[in-house]
Amino acid sequence: MKKVTIQMIFLLIASTFLAHPAAGQQRSPEKQDFQVAFGMFSDNLFELAVSQFDQFLLNYPNSNRADQALYLKSKSLLKLNRPDKARVGLKMLQTRYPSSPLRDDAQLSVGESYFQSENYEQARESYLELCQKYSDSDLVPTALYWAGESAFKIKSYDQATHDYQQVMDRYPDNEFAPYAAYSTGWCYMKNEQFPLAANSFRFLTTSFPHHELAPDGVFYQAEALFESKEYTKASEVYQDFIARFPTDERAPRTQYLVGESLYELESYTDARLAYQKVIALYPQSGYSARALYGIAWTYLKEKNLNKASTAFGQIADEFPQSDLAPMARYRQGRTLSQSGHNQEALKAYETLIIEFPESEYADKAAFESGTILLRQKDYSMARRMLAKLVQGEKKSKYAADAMFMIGECYYAEGKYEDARNNYAIVVEEYRGQQDVAEQAAYKQGQCDLKQKNFHQAYLNFEKFIRNYPSGDLIASAYYWKAESGYHQKEYETALADYQRVIDRYSGHKLAPDAYYGRGWCYFKMGQFSDAVESYRAIVTQYPKNKLAVDALLRTGITYLAMKRYQDAEENFTTLLQVYSKSDRGDDALYKRGDVKIARGDLKGGIEDYRELMAQYGDSPLAEDAQIAIAEAYFDQGQFDRALAEYQTFITLFKTSPLLATAYYGEGDAYYNLEKYFPAGESYRSSLKHVKDETIAGNAVTGLLWSFYQVDRLPEANRWIDNYSQSAQQNIRMVMQNQKGHFYLTIQEYDKGAQIFADLAKNTEGDAQAEALFGAGKAYEDAKQYESALHYYRKLIAKHPKSEQIADALGSISKIYMNQNRYADAMQTLDDFLQDYPNHPGVNKLLVVKATALERQGQLLAAKQILLNLLGKSLKPKLKSEVNLQLGKVYFQDRQYEQARRMLTEVTRREQDELAAQAQYFIGESFYKENRYSNALEEYLRIKYLYKGFSFWLARSGYKAGRCQEELGEIDNAKKTYREVIDRNSDPTTTKWAEERLATMN
Repeated sequence: MKKVTIQMIFLLIASTFLAHPAAGQQRSPEKQDFQVAFGMFSDNLFELAVSQFDQFLLNYPNSNRADQALYLKSKSLLKLNRPDKARVGLKMLQTRYPSSPLRDDAQLSVGESYFQSENYEQARESYLELCQKYSDSDLVPTALYWAGESAFKIKSYDQATHDYQQVMDRYPDNEFAPYAAYSTGWCYMKNEQFPLAANSFRFLTTSFPHHELAPDGVFYQAEALFESKEYTKASEVYQDFIARFPTDERAPRTQYLVGESLYELESYTDARLAYQKVIALYPQSGYSARALYGIAWTYLKEKNLNKASTAFGQIADEFPQSDLAPMARYRQGRTLSQSGHNQEALKAYETLIIEFPESEYADKAAFESGTILLRQKDYSMARRMLAKLVQGEKKSKYAADAMFMIGECYYAEGKYEDARNNYAIVVEEYRGQQDVAEQAAYKQGQCDLKQKNFHQAYLNFEKFIRNYPSGDLIASAYYWKAESGYHQKEYETALADYQRVIDRYSGHKLAPDAYYGRGWCYFKMGQFSDAVESYRAIVTQYPKNKLAVDALLRTGITYLAMKRYQDAEENFTTLLQVYSKSDRGDDALYKRGDVKIARGDLKGGIEDYRELMAQYGDSPLAEDAQIAIAEAYFDQGQFDRALAEYQTFITLFKTSPLLATAYYGEGDAYYNLEKYFPAGESYRSSLKHVKDETIAGNAVTGLLWSFYQVDRLPEANRWIDNYSQSAQQNIRMVMQNQKGHFYLTIQEYDKGAQIFADLAKNTEGDAQAEALFGAGKAYEDAKQYESALHYYRKLIAKHPKSEQIADALGSISKIYMNQNRYADAMQTLDDFLQDYPNHPGVNKLLVVKATALERQGQLLAAKQILLNLLGKSLKPKLKSEVNLQLGKVYFQDRQYEQARRMLTEVTRREQDELAAQAQYFIGESFYKENRYSNALEEYLRIKYLYKGFSFWLARSGYKAGRCQEELGEIDNAKKTYREVIDRNSDPTTTKWAEERLATMN
């Protein structure tokens, strides 16, 4: 029979149900219900589709679309990975609707359900049953192919081959024929029937030369020929692969195997040429070392020992991380020894033992070295000899020095843990030899520093100082103890140790470094004046020290942090004059430009940036300077000039890593000039060059807003979706994530939620956690609380250690609070805080808990939590949240002055919605005290400073009107209420304003 494909049925359904009804006609409930169910299926809303098709079958059991409904319900269940339930419906369709054109589709899907359940034997039987029962169906070749796949899964390769062969013989033009040929080849490969495998892959490439599997067919044909030891043919096919598919990722391996094939044919010259092509064409591939190893063996086979030894040594030198390196070094020693170069052989073995002490070849090298040295009586002081000195019951009198030098060897190689172990042996076993023990104890700390194990380094230097207080290394020990403390952010402790170096060992070579470290500690602690003093001490006391220039630069930077712009500029100018030949001139010019811009001297700042570019054109800061010029104009609102400077950058620095930044800036300039389409094009260009996630996110936002302004948002969406497919995964995730946030901003919550939900399906780890949170937030903003809770709970279940957990739990608790479910909110928070007391989000959740307590009127408990948090070291944003919530607690407790003090802290630090909310409650505090003039001023600040936050703008506007009423400013009050009504940014507040206005007319 002629098969009506499922795609054709979908088109029929669509044309039937999606067309507009004729005038005067109404679509029947049956048609509407089917259309809804079908729409959900088409939109991949399979859970909903199952429910809708179930309801359809219940309401219309005799519908002529009942078979379609049952089939689509079953397909939805398969999409939901519920193969057993799907199978019930598919089999029911075949028995209940014997005339349905979907019976063979259903049978194919029965096989799919078994395959999905990994019941491959039953899957194969189901596929073959389709071939028997519906032998004239167009689905027979599909079923035969999947029967073969099912057999392949259970390693029944002969059965699989039989099924695949039927596809190729009976349906050579079917889309599955090339896949069947490919899979047949793999069946033979699995059975180690390599000649047959080669024939199958050859059939694939000759019969379907343009198919997507053609590269695989050629490659595995060559592999099969190689395994068959048909090396001549294998070499030819490998070379054919490279010629036809030069950019395939397997090209390096293929070129290497050309060499291997020729090597097996003993065509060593040709093999060498093939290996050399690997190195020349694919130098960064993992096969360069192997190719060089093959070259070495060709020379060895030709008895050219000198060239062989050189090649073996080159492998170990150039590819030390390769698994071939130890063997190559050993072979280098062997060939050198065979050619009579014993000293060089000893060096090769000695290097092997140092570089690869755990390698199986190390013992061989030691043995070979012993043999040569025994013959020559040449006892060199290499590490192998050093090891001999410390082995056995009777140790050499030089054992301590030998063990220390072994440690030094490891240290020089960067093997700091091995070095540390050797130093520890010296300290513990040879403590009587104080000089070497002191050096070993000191070097233990150095190893910890190299490994960035700063806590252990601190302990080791502290122990050193205690054990060797008068040793030659004591000043250095104090310095490095200070450095260890600094890297642990223990600035007070580090300061004390830097100061000891300064006070006790001012003539030591590390004294300037101690001043420098002290300056950094003060800077990190915010004690900028003390930092300046430390940096300037280097300049005045050690003007020729290498740190003097950097200290002067740091002085200027510190003044900049203090907003002492005049002093900062003078320091940078001094650096440029006194140290005119310094390599930090570009830094000084750049920073001086920053200072001038900060002082409002736009012209002077730009002149410094341009001077930097002229004098230090090769400096990395030249590019930064051009960007800084553009940004300076932009910040001054001179968008046309900023645009020109960004375009200059794009012209001058075509390969710069800042190109994405420049294109993004160009887009912002266009946007502010209200040239939205060119802005969008610039944002697109930024995304094409972007590697930084922040810029990627901003560029996506800019692109969406630009096209939104010109009513071309769908075009922007299509471009983002298409381009993100080829972008790096992290950038792709950022692009989609930012798109979701955009839709939340324009309050299209359903679209935003869908974007985040899709993102969650296609990501893992932190990206998935962020997407799940985004979906929850979208539904929360849409006040679809059950859906929001679903995604938040899913986040918590799948990513219990995510940084998003605190925000998710906070949102869950806030939803409960909005539903007056305070007990559930408190229980949720307390359970998590008890189970994960050290989670990084604990402080955030304590703020939410305080909010819940405040809402329930438990002000004392809320206040205690928040005051405890203020005593901790919090990130600025979280500190603002604590201040805001504490201000609201004080407000509820009628402690209005304290409330304003807390809330003002927020408005000083923030510019976002936290600030808008804090500003509103400052106004509220004055209103509660009947200080209406003060309240009015505070409410109006929101209109002028935070007008982007519609809710608080509406509420503050309404309360401003109330203040004006109280002050007798009736006309102003009416005007204010009308503004609130016209904006209509919050329906509840709009209603209040309408009611007040009605009472005044």
